[in-house]
Amino acid sequence: MNGINFRIKQLVDHFANGNNSVFANIIGVNEANIRSYINGTEPKFNVIEKICKTLEINFEWLILERGKMLAENKSEQIALQSDFYHRVPQVITVDAHNKDNIALVPNKLKAGYLQGYNDPNFIKTLPTFRLPNLNNGVFRMFEIEGNSMFPTLPDRTYVIGQFVDDWIHDIKDNMLYAIISNEIEDGLIKMPEQDKKIR
Repeated sequence: MNGINFRIKQLVDHFANGNNSVFANIIGVNEANIRSYINGTEPKFNVIEKICKTLEINFEWLILERGKMLAENKSEQIALQSDFYHRVPQVITVDAHNKDNIALVPNKLKAGYLQGYNDPNFIKTLPTFRLPNLNNGVFRMFEIEGNSMFPTLPDRTYVIGQFVDDWIHDIKDNMLYAIISNEIEDGLIKMPEQDKKIR
């Protein structure tokens, strides 16, 4: 494996935990291409450009191994991502058959959720439900309050959301997202575009 191929492998390890498919999706190419680059095929310029622009990689590092891997402004972003990772909800509940439950966060407990989302004792106090095909993830159910999303989501509608692991790359147009934050008084449901689908 020569220079640029080895550095692409480093990027796959760094950004996708060694998973070629995930890395391919991040930069918008076929997984087979990533495999071939790692195995020695020279990437075309448009692929190098995609890698550098999408991940904010230093061109000189990727091509010539000069300078640092990350562009200067990316280093701060990586630090923020690392901090964010420690805020990822890690607590799930399961039923008697070891299937993931969906925890309902009632309106009266919304404020407490921001402090207790990773506290097993708090999560145990929440009512839980099961729905077919909602497995392998952190799911929460929230009640919509008010009519700001009417007619798509009327007052007192319940929405189920799955935690988005990579919010930098996985937030898509035409999808509906719940943003739970200390910066927002109540949970915010955000719909980026006109064609609305529930995520």
